[in-house]
Amino acid sequence: MSREEILEAAYQLVEHDGLSALSMPALSRQVDAGVTSIYWYFRNKDELLVALAERVTADVYRRWKPMGDGPLDTELRMSFTSFRAELSRVPVYLELFSLRSRFVLAQAGIFPIVMERLDTDLARLVAAGLSAVDAAHAHVACSAYVRGFVTLERGFRLEPGEQDEAVRAGIADAMGHLDATAFPVLTLLGDLEPMTALNDDTFRMGLDLLVGGIGTLSGKRGTT
Repeated sequence: MSREEILEAAYQLVEHDGLSALSMPALSRQVDAGVTSIYWYFRNKDELLVALAERVTADVYRRWKPMGDGPLDTELRMSFTSFRAELSRVPVYLELFSLRSRFVLAQAGIFPIVMERLDTDLARLVAAGLSAVDAAHAHVACSAYVRGFVTLERGFRLEPGEQDEAVRAGIADAMGHLDATAFPVLTLLGDLEPMTALNDDTFRMGLDLLVGGIGTLSGKRGTT
């Protein structure tokens, strides 16, 4: 058993069962070895998490496409669509940064990677006319939107199929009995699919709304 084999087992455990399921005993069962064997490579769980976070952060940031010199709206859409793809590909990164973000970010092997990319992205937004503070807020808004969207997508995918069908039937039945006087707009929809659909179209629409708002900020800054 090697350090890399332990990291790969930890990765698989978090990917399938979530960060809360990761413990040294659970990991020892995953690699079919004693807990003391794992402690030979990692002194504690935090040390293991740091190594895992360094691995997935380097992977995601290497493939996440940065903004280029094209029109700002085009570059924002391209970059954060790429971010969505990477979070979907590496759910362990999403899990770590969602539940242990400050701990992960503070690590010496991660902080420079994240800061270098963040500074580059903010510089691009500032060059487009945003103040540094507005640029930071805009970037956080896009990042949080993508993280939240992918988290919901992942949650929906992990729901048991047989329960999903029962839930859909229950919602459809409830929608069919809505009082049009009390719920005039919802009854126009017919069902809740437009409110619950998580797909490429709904992702693009949400991102477009954010990008449009950022463009407005940029335009205002440029006229002052």
